[in-house]
Amino acid sequence: MKLVRKVLPPFIVIYLIIVVALGIVLLFAVGYWYYNDIESNLVEKRDHVVRQLMETKDINITLESFKNDKDVVITEIESNPLKINYTDYFTREVSYHAPYSIYKVLVVNTYIEGRYYEIKLRQYTNNWFSFSMSILMYLVLSIVLMWLFIRFARWYTRGLWQPFYNSLTALRKYDLETNSQLNLPATDIEEFSLLNTTLNRIARKAHQNYISQKEFSENASHELQTPIASMRVKLELLMQSENLGREEMDTIQSIDDQLGKLSRLVKTLTLLSRIENRQFTLTEPVDMSQLAKHAVDMMEFQIDQKQLTIENQVQQKLMVNMNPTLAEVLMNNLVKNAVLHNISGGFVRISTLPRGFVIDNSGAPLRVDPDTLYQRFFKNDQASKSMGLGLALVKKICDLYNFTITYKYQYKDRKSVV
Repeated sequence: MKLVRKVLPPFIVIYLIIVVALGIVLLFAVGYWYYNDIESNLVEKRDHVVRQLMETKDINITLESFKNDKDVVITEIESNPLKINYTDYFTREVSYHAPYSIYKVLVVNTYIEGRYYEIKLRQYTNNWFSFSMSILMYLVLSIVLMWLFIRFARWYTRGLWQPFYNSLTALRKYDLETNSQLNLPATDIEEFSLLNTTLNRIARKAHQNYISQKEFSENASHELQTPIASMRVKLELLMQSENLGREEMDTIQSIDDQLGKLSRLVKTLTLLSRIENRQFTLTEPVDMSQLAKHAVDMMEFQIDQKQLTIENQVQQKLMVNMNPTLAEVLMNNLVKNAVLHNISGGFVRISTLPRGFVIDNSGAPLRVDPDTLYQRFFKNDQASKSMGLGLALVKKICDLYNFTITYKYQYKDRKSVV
């Protein structure tokens, strides 16, 4: 979710709450003011009418004069004085004849010159509808203005954040191996300018560290492999000596085996370092099914020793776009793992999925968490001669290309799924 969409909803909700609350308060406030004003007018009119009736010399003439006023209705009451309510009260009167009208009515009962009269004074209140519509229009207009403001804010922030997006684009295109400068575009916004300066400084530092680490890995590999190779050559020459006894020969062979293991360790750690530094930039379509066959051929001696059955169920090509060297390392290590960690007379089954492949074997179940398999120098069997780096190497390659690798165990059936 973009930042604008994250920030705007709370403000929109708060704005709508304020607008609606203000509209409701305004509605009640105007209503109270409007009806209070009508009641005040009716009370003043009552006082005026009653005064005229009480001060007139001929009440009949005065009563006749009020007949022309439709908002004043005076009726003589012929009733028991004890049953007459002398308390003035307000009521409402609705006229359903066109035009539809609503009136506020003040009812007054009074006694003048020996007679009882009921006086009804009314005032037209349909103007309240106009006030209500005005408030409703205010609410609608406020919502429309809010919508226009949101549209404007999105348009304005798009331009305001453009330097930030330009920096993101430059970061996506940045190659740590070839570039030491990000070359972020200049901006007159202080915060983004500071961000670009910081990113440029980090990029320079990261590039320097990358070059130093790369040179160290290459130099360390060369400097370690050279003396190891030299010692193994001298050991081979020493083994050809005729004066050596059986015990000396075994000791020299053991030293040669350890040097061979050390050489493989150096190569594997160097390869891991190169993968972590993303130095394998070359990619091309690779047929994993062909690599699986090649990996099985390479392990032919070990397969014959354990009398394993190879079930190659690959029915079609599985093309993957990746570095050919890493693809070969990936497949070789998985097949090697399936062969070495197997039982005599067992099987290794290789099959493909629509978007991956599966390598099964008949090995014993794990005694540890499967996730620990991919840790460096981890061994399920501590007595094994393995260095414990094969599956760590596989995991690094999978992570590099966003592949997923999972381990499953079913009865007499272990699976590695990539």
